[in-house]
Amino acid sequence: MAFELIMLIFTLLNGFDTSAPNDHHLIATYVPIAQEQNGYLQLQQAGKKLVNDETITRVIQDWSGDLASQVCRQNAEALKYWQLGMKRPALQVPEVTGFDTNLTYLSSYRALARLASIQSRLHAEQGDLKKALDLAMDIIGFGSRQQNANGSLINHLVGGACTVIGINRIHQIVHDHPMSIQQLAALDRRLAEITITADGLKDALRTEYTISRNVVSTITSNHLNILNSDIPPILAKILPVMIKKHKTVSLFAETYGALLENTNRRVHDRQRIEVKKPGIGSLIRGNFIGETMHGMLVPALNPAIDKIDRTNTDLAFLRVQVAIKGFRTANNQAWPDTLQELVPQWINRLPEDPFSVPPAPINYSKKKRMLYSVGPDGIDNGGATLKQLQNKGAVVTQWYGVVDPSIVLDPTLLPKAPIK
Repeated sequence: MAFELIMLIFTLLNGFDTSAPNDHHLIATYVPIAQEQNGYLQLQQAGKKLVNDETITRVIQDWSGDLASQVCRQNAEALKYWQLGMKRPALQVPEVTGFDTNLTYLSSYRALARLASIQSRLHAEQGDLKKALDLAMDIIGFGSRQQNANGSLINHLVGGACTVIGINRIHQIVHDHPMSIQQLAALDRRLAEITITADGLKDALRTEYTISRNVVSTITSNHLNILNSDIPPILAKILPVMIKKHKTVSLFAETYGALLENTNRRVHDRQRIEVKKPGIGSLIRGNFIGETMHGMLVPALNPAIDKIDRTNTDLAFLRVQVAIKGFRTANNQAWPDTLQELVPQWINRLPEDPFSVPPAPINYSKKKRMLYSVGPDGIDNGGATLKQLQNKGAVVTQWYGVVDPSIVLDPTLLPKAPIK
């Protein structure tokens, strides 16, 4: 009785909760698609058939044709199911409703993309560019469908990583193998059909908000075994007093609302969401736990918004690279003086650099044979090479201060020689 009285006094001193926020526009809507349209189950089977994940990574990092062939033979079943999944028009993962939702299937997605990349490289080295390009395009489709689907944010980000694996594979094919003008034109048409929009990211943010909302509701209703762990009874009574349900949900609603607004803005117009660290004020407001939860989560969300721009810029670089190769094939290997020479014969229009201010096409240095993007400061830095890619004459891509190259660019899959 005394404990309950103390808790009541504490609640009165800290005030009561606010009313629930108007957050209907932030609630995720999950509409299941027909099973025969969805490749998820086939991908599940592919993940279960994977063997020697470590060897897959080793082959990517230190290429060996013999070891690559062995890996593909060992994973023939995984590749078969993966390709069956790619034949389905959609890729929808199960609905994610809480932090305890099982997402283990994502651990195999990147490995499957890398495995398909290895198989694609083997096809290319054996002279079958059609199969090599088809597989690489499937990898891009694998990733972009995850990015455009209504899964969780981690699903969206894994999709982005898979998309880049496919992009890098095509980079290497275009650099390393002679291709006719007809082949290059056909490849550009296929690449032009790849669309990664903000809609999938918006769905992912709404899913994350819904998860946060559900977790807060669980905690404040004393159902505290959300992590499948036993909560001591005394703690089960204290915790709800240290968190205000509607105040906490309102914090998340304000943040996710701002993040959704950011998805409609260009990179340089986006607002960086700042979060104050919980302190004495949080205790006084009686929402220390709620503000702590909010403060832990939000910093990880800011950089996620820019990843679509990075992926689309990578796609833009690839299309321009294909156009440059077409130009050089038709002009005795001469390099264009400017990218405008590629329009409209080799590419219908020059892709825009989302990181430039004001909006402008991506940059090109004939002298350094590079395509590059300006940095978030809007300064044209001249396209200096990455340390990992200081191969004379190579065409590489670079963002200044925008992205860690080790995350987006896989040096082992990039060209080791100029465009042929």
